[in-house]
Amino acid sequence: LLVISSEESLITLSVDAFVPVLVNLMQMEHNPDCMLLAARALTSMADIMPNSRGAIVHHGALPAFCSRLLTIEYIDLAEQSLQALEKLSQDHGSSCLREGAMMACLSYLDFFSLGMQRVALQTAANVCRQLPASDCWDQLSDSVPVLTNLLMHDDARLVESACTCLTLIAANLSAQPRQLQALCSHGLIPNATRLISPAGSATAAPVGASTYHGLIRLIGTCCKGSADVAEQLLRNGLPGTLKSVLAGCKVLASSTASASPASPIVSADQLLEVTTLANQLLPSIQPGSGASQSPLESLGIDAAAPVNAATTENGRRSNSRRRSAAVASEVVNAAGIALEGILKAEPELLREYGSNLTLSLMQVVVASVGTNVKLQCLAALAKFLHHAPPEMLTTGSATLQPGQMASFLAGLVSSRDGAIAQVALYVVDLLMQKLPDTFSRAFRKEGTVHAIEQLCEMHAASNDGSGDSKGSSGDITPRGQVVPSGVGSGSAASIVARMALTNSGRKPADTPQRRAAMDRAIALRVAHFSAAVTGGTVARLQGVCAPLRNAGEDPTKAAAVAMKFLNALEEGEGTSTFELIESGGVEALSSFLTGSDLPKGDGWSESISARLSSFVRAASTDLPPQAMSSLTERLLEALAVTETLPMQLSAGAKGSGTGTTPGTRGGTPRAGAGDGLSVLARPFKLRLRRASGERAELKDYASNIILVEPLATLNAIEDFLYPRVHKPPSGPATPAGGAPGSGAAPTRRSGRLTGGAENMDADEKEEEDTEMEEAEEEEEGDGEEDFDDDELDDDEDGEEDVPTADDIADMDPAAEGAAGGAT
Repeated sequence: LLVISSEESLITLSVDAFVPVLVNLMQMEHNPDCMLLAARALTSMADIMPNSRGAIVHHGALPAFCSRLLTIEYIDLAEQSLQALEKLSQDHGSSCLREGAMMACLSYLDFFSLGMQRVALQTAANVCRQLPASDCWDQLSDSVPVLTNLLMHDDARLVESACTCLTLIAANLSAQPRQLQALCSHGLIPNATRLISPAGSATAAPVGASTYHGLIRLIGTCCKGSADVAEQLLRNGLPGTLKSVLAGCKVLASSTASASPASPIVSADQLLEVTTLANQLLPSIQPGSGASQSPLESLGIDAAAPVNAATTENGRRSNSRRRSAAVASEVVNAAGIALEGILKAEPELLREYGSNLTLSLMQVVVASVGTNVKLQCLAALAKFLHHAPPEMLTTGSATLQPGQMASFLAGLVSSRDGAIAQVALYVVDLLMQKLPDTFSRAFRKEGTVHAIEQLCEMHAASNDGSGDSKGSSGDITPRGQVVPSGVGSGSAASIVARMALTNSGRKPADTPQRRAAMDRAIALRVAHFSAAVTGGTVARLQGVCAPLRNAGEDPTKAAAVAMKFLNALEEGEGTSTFELIESGGVEALSSFLTGSDLPKGDGWSESISARLSSFVRAASTDLPPQAMSSLTERLLEALAVTETLPMQLSAGAKGSGTGTTPGTRGGTPRAGAGDGLSVLARPFKLRLRRASGERAELKDYASNIILVEPLATLNAIEDFLYPRVHKPPSGPATPAGGAPGSGAAPTRRSGRLTGGAENMDADEKEEEDTEMEEAEEEEEGDGEEDFDDDELDDDEDGEEDVPTADDIADMDPAAEGAAGGAT
């Protein structure tokens, strides 16, 4: 009766009367059929009447179910007990843990079929989601080896459930270093590292996005709370694994060709998880350990930052939560101090970290538009530079390139985001403390000192109450941001990222982080850059730019002036992009090549042609082979930093990562981190319905879903849709515009296309039609498939915060009747 009943029909059932009887029947060892029927009745009751689960637990059903799994005599009864525990664990996971349900589900896992193994792991995951705050290691310790071995299982669902269990257990033990060490003592770290590695994931079961998130968080939690685990990760080559993971990241790749299919990072949230792990792998910077105070803890991007405690309803933290946060912070600090001692004793571990991840983290900062991703990368770089001795930064595999690093930091100091500018200024201070002679020259050459001085001027202007000074105009480096050379500066992704950081003429927001950055810039200038420097490359280039603006009408002499300018760019250490822009070399070269100094008139065309011809001949004979290519690279980099592209970032509302508020670059961290531009790479799923009313000449196409590229035109949509909804006339009449007797399908153009609109190119129409047909075939399969209306509302990636555009509404069949004039 319970199996075939519903909750409404059992509303009068007395649970307290039936449950004790059924529990007693579960103890009838001499009658296995009776025990099986009683187990089925209890399982059905827990499934149909969720409110009865408390009574089932109260009357002692849990020990009975667990005993049938610990001593398996009848496989049917064991499977039924497993299903009952899965139902009860959804609401009473703590009770299940106390009664030994974890080991009961996992002890004889191999005896069950794959489906029942999934039920057992789901039960364990339900229990782990409700772990008590008190120490429960004794109830969990025996199950850890089984869960660790399941990470290497062939079934992806079992791997995901095992990962969920271990992640929740690690989070529960984060304030207990000894238990964390015991958790990792059964091969957890090697197995988890193998799963997140592109090479290792090819041999193990493929993990989904949620599982990958869980594995990264699992490793991060373990290494943050235990110095021994962090040391083990460094010894087992985790920095090299993270380097390979970031190398082919689809989020950072400038094109699909450069993206590696082996890289598991396919979203900005996963990228944030990986960069956070890279940050947690190094010990935190202890207060008072340097000449200046680290901003990482105040910004919440250091492992030593106190854990946020939950607040009560009146807004005050509960005492228990506060004590737990304090204990966790002390544990993290102690682990950091211990790991710092290990790195001092074995500097090769730190050197390997720097050689693998320094350049990769810089590439992420340049290519990514997510503020939180940048902050995690900069925090990891700051920790490495803080703990690394000066000789490690100048010799060996972790050697820094001064020009590259200085250019990289110049762009970050000029960022409108106060948090990014603070960390960048702190890194500048670290480098000046460790290698003052090397980086003092590099920072001036690449424009870092200029950006610092502009911040100081902004501080002075804000104190004077003046908003019209040079420093507050929003252009805090000359003509924009300095390009960090050598870290993928030519890629489209890095150019977009730098454009997002360049200033669009608006005054930067006066936030506490911005003011802190300006205060740090003043202290940095006083400490390291107070001495005035005269002459230099900029003054030398300004001297050769003046003749270039007035080269004269003689083509040969004009070419000689241009050669002198180009040779000056290669003198000494060469000219940086900052020096080229600051000296006015771009404007001077543009004036020379466009002939702005030549007299206007009928002979201007001949004069500029003669000048350019003479210039090309002189360049081919008098310049080194790579001179023109080097000049082209500098001009492209100068273009990337002088062009301004106002960009509004959009962050997804879901996900475990953190992002910035859409439309703000220094906003409050929010859940989710994503690049709104990535929406343009995914097609929209549309259901196109025929408008109401009599439409005898059109078929109904509402049973199909089509995938439309975001940039597809309405003409392309109509050309794709019309042959599928058009009903040929039944009579012998020849359609207008069709050749009689040709037998060809009639061609129809809407009023939009005939009313003076420009027709699409034939090749373009054919290409877009082919893409849309392939997308529809991929969505529909071999035949037409019906979709529920609710399914259309779910985005393919589970994100709800999708940027909208004006042309998207035109493709909405509900708003326009039917796409492309089909109605």
